Amino acid sequence: MAVSVSSKVSFYQFCLLLEKLSKLAAGDKKKKILITFIAEWRKFGLELKLKNVNNDDSFFDAMRLLLPHLDRDRAAYGIKEYRLAQLFVNVFALNKNSLDGKSLINFKTTKQNKDVAVRDFASLCGMVLKNRCSEKGVLSIAEVNKQLDAIARGHVIKDEDDVQKSLLHLMKNVSSCELEWLVRIILKEVKLGLSQKLIFSSFHPDAEELYNVKMSLEKVCRMLTDENIRLHEIEVSIFTAFKPMLAVREEPSNIEKLMHGRSFLIETKYDGERMQMHKMNDSFKYFSRGGIEYSHVYGEDSNKGNLTKFISNRLESSVVSCILDGEMVGYDPVNRLIGTKGENIDIKSLHLTTYQPMYVLFDVLLLNGRVLTNEPLKSRRQVLNNIIQPLPGRIMLSKAFEKSTKFEIISPLNEAIEYGEEGIMLKDVESIYKPNCRQKGGWFKIKPDYIDGLMNDLDLVIIGAYFGNKSNLLTHFLMGCVSLHGEKKNDGGGDDDGESDFEIHTFCKVGTGLTNIQLVELNFKLSKEWITFSKNNFPSWLKLPSTFKQKPDVVIKDPKKSIVLQIKATDLIKSDQYQSKYTLRFPRVERIRYDKNCLQCLSLHQLNELIRKSKSMLVDGLVSVTYDVNCKSSNRASGEGLKKQRIRKNSREAVVSATGSSSTLLDGKEICVMMNDGGWHNKEMSKSGIEKLLIEHGAQVVQNPDKRTTDFIIANDESILKVKNVVKLGHTDVVKLDWLLGSISQNELLPWKPFDLIHCCAKTRQKFADDYDGYGDEYFCPTSPQQLKCLFDGIQLKDQVS
Repeated sequence: MAVSVSSKVSFYQFCLLLEKLSKLAAGDKKKKILITFIAEWRKFGLELKLKNVNNDDSFFDAMRLLLPHLDRDRAAYGIKEYRLAQLFVNVFALNKNSLDGKSLINFKTTKQNKDVAVRDFASLCGMVLKNRCSEKGVLSIAEVNKQLDAIARGHVIKDEDDVQKSLLHLMKNVSSCELEWLVRIILKEVKLGLSQKLIFSSFHPDAEELYNVKMSLEKVCRMLTDENIRLHEIEVSIFTAFKPMLAVREEPSNIEKLMHGRSFLIETKYDGERMQMHKMNDSFKYFSRGGIEYSHVYGEDSNKGNLTKFISNRLESSVVSCILDGEMVGYDPVNRLIGTKGENIDIKSLHLTTYQPMYVLFDVLLLNGRVLTNEPLKSRRQVLNNIIQPLPGRIMLSKAFEKSTKFEIISPLNEAIEYGEEGIMLKDVESIYKPNCRQKGGWFKIKPDYIDGLMNDLDLVIIGAYFGNKSNLLTHFLMGCVSLHGEKKNDGGGDDDGESDFEIHTFCKVGTGLTNIQLVELNFKLSKEWITFSKNNFPSWLKLPSTFKQKPDVVIKDPKKSIVLQIKATDLIKSDQYQSKYTLRFPRVERIRYDKNCLQCLSLHQLNELIRKSKSMLVDGLVSVTYDVNCKSSNRASGEGLKKQRIRKNSREAVVSATGSSSTLLDGKEICVMMNDGGWHNKEMSKSGIEKLLIEHGAQVVQNPDKRTTDFIIANDESILKVKNVVKLGHTDVVKLDWLLGSISQNELLPWKPFDLIHCCAKTRQKFADDYDGYGDEYFCPTSPQQLKCLFDGIQLKDQVS
């Protein structure tokens, strides 16, 4: 018959451990004692397993008694101090009017009595019931848990007899010391002077991380049986879905600091569906990021599906089993283009027409039964390169380049934007693979922020084009601005009578923002308007600098028959590659302006005005490594709109510079600030002042919250429209400014309390429900006078509302 460690370890012995831990002052000594206890438990468990493999060595029964407030595997007991006192009076047949009976029932009064030395309700119970308890209990940890399960079950089905029967069994078989700790366990107030972080780390270095994902102590103890085997090694097994490793969004200026001088790999970020491929012999399975299986779509063996039958023979013959990680994208074989999610391509569909699935690989996690997650990324990439033979349009390896400085990021990022890709990934070459890890994993994603800042949307005319890489389509366009002969300095823009003489100055090249459908449409509409470009013979209206190197494949014969595109960019930068002497940083197409012609697009005079007004924002070179993350404007610079432009003198600039921050208090936190500046006369307490403060303490500031990446929002007024919208969506915590200022003043992140938040998401609300009553009074910690005043204010407000 199978037995468990918990059935062999007495509850009395466990309570002696708790008593010892509670009386020690130093945290390191407490941890050492707890680690020793856990090690002995594991040793005993191993001995039991050697006798019978079915014996249970799980630490779960002990863990749920150490951390009862985190035990989601057992229903609530429905018991607080008053009800427990009544149950004790009934179980031990105490007279309610006796001194002992009154002490228990009126425990709050008893606790305040200076003549009675009790630290909590549990110690009061131990003192009152000491003579009615055994000298030494006879119950095991397993038996105590069995009775606690019965109490919880009785509460759920509202069977008071079952509850009393189980309590009676416990009370008759425990000592006074055990009774005290039993009461604390039932009330979920086991005060050992040990944080849950320290208890988790004593058990396993990945225990808290796993609990935060699984929210189950049982799963933590079942999965992490060996403290020397890390979580990322356990989670990866063939034909079992797991959540992939993720990247945190970052800016180029922060990369060197985050990498601590180590090298990193730069990879292209594709806009597809994250997908794992598992292979064992000729069996294949595909799992999405959410763990959904799509093997029936891509193919369960080498003869099936719309992918496996094409790529199974691209794996080296030595590969018997493997798990690969990558991105599934849609590939257009006719135009040789990779599609995007914006084109509503369902790459998981069985009925694709224009597109076919192509698997872009970037990692290998298991090979021939050997888990590779603990290997550094650099080694895993070498393994991946050796086992895959790319097949165009079906399977490919993501391009990867090893770099070490933030300045080396710029060229690949520009290239990714130019070719319409989503951005780039930066990965620490020494990073190990951690399933379901985003923060502090060493993976970062960088995308250009196309925000509305000092740079307005511009209407520019197509004057030339370039064929895509291995594509039959013109995918990139040379854009220009018009110079009208005799143009008045204060004119708003060109007229459209077609009679004026004009020139068109090259200004920028754009290749992103258009869907494939729009791209094909543009190619069709302009197909009869192109002529081959020759540097010795091109139209007289086209003005190119002598330094121009990006020669187009074709140019427009008559610009009046060309098409105008509305372009968005981050800002203007100097460049000798264009006749205008300036170009755009990170340009993309916002929309096609079929309603405009070349004489109604941005004029050279308008461009010079824009340059003059934006001069403080100009930088030399193609790109800088700082971003303006705050400046906002909704105006577009076109013929009719330029005269109405205003550039606010107090435009907010929260620029993260390469010099870094003065504190690490908020390192790794992505925060959005939503402030009403009207009530603040102090510039430091304005929106820009708060953002500067956040950045100084290591936070990443964003202007619009992302439910997937933003940690929380700081706000000073819940009536702000943006705050109302966030509250309505319910995804993100909205924290009061006072909490931030308090944390900074104490140089530590203070734990949130209900009155610190304007709004909380479901996860935070559940945590508050576990720790606080309906008015925000914490169950387990004493309340300060200031907190008490806040509670009473809240109660009065609720009464007024009701």
